[in-house]
Amino acid sequence: MKKLILFAAFAFSYFAQAQGIAFTTVNANGEEVAIADNQVFNYSTLAESTAKMLIHVKNNSTESFRFKVRVDDITGNPETGTNMNLQFCFSQLCYFSVIEGNKYPNNPVVLAPGASNDPTDHFWNAYAGVDGAPVSYSFTFLEVDASGNTTQELISFTYNYQPTASVSDFTSLKNMGVTLSSTVVKNQLDVTADDNVTMELYNINGQIVKTAAIAQGTQAVDLSSLSAAVYIASFTTQDNRTSKIRIVKN
Repeated sequence: MKKLILFAAFAFSYFAQAQGIAFTTVNANGEEVAIADNQVFNYSTLAESTAKMLIHVKNNSTESFRFKVRVDDITGNPETGTNMNLQFCFSQLCYFSVIEGNKYPNNPVVLAPGASNDPTDHFWNAYAGVDGAPVSYSFTFLEVDASGNTTQELISFTYNYQPTASVSDFTSLKNMGVTLSSTVVKNQLDVTADDNVTMELYNINGQIVKTAAIAQGTQAVDLSSLSAAVYIASFTTQDNRTSKIRIVKN
């Protein structure tokens, strides 16, 4: 199943590229990189200089191309439809709030053969979240006609603001005898415990998605079945002391 999903994502991205439309952004090293279908971009800062995601579209085809971007999902920002403390800019027009299901900008961006959109077009979240919880926005590039009606969905991506664990979080864990090798993980969470503890892993909606009994010593908790996202790991000792920490799964 995993191979099938990866192939489908590759095929969908390839389909957009095959039409001569390139979707790119700029990474932390200042390099132009392709946006893959369903790619997740994680940011741990609110600073404009490091949290602004540039959105570049180039028409390499021989015909004019019109596009909009649809907002598919918003998680963690309750101010939907008001001033959401974000910037979503296209063609020198910036929106400071967006609504799920709506397409932006109001008028399609039109690219002649060989043309690119404004190089400053971007999305930037400056909302810190409720009590520091993660904030997420999902988008889809749409090819549209002259009236702005969707003719084809091209490629999707997600922008995540994921605040990292603080020094105090690590200190709290250490004081109850628990040490983590890292809070940014891929398939497993490595835990060292001075005594037996239990772990409950919550998603951003507060649902328990994983439980584990951590025996004294070092062990790896398998997280391979979980989606890439931010989770809250809650550890409880036998004498009912509890400490929580954010876990970022890539």
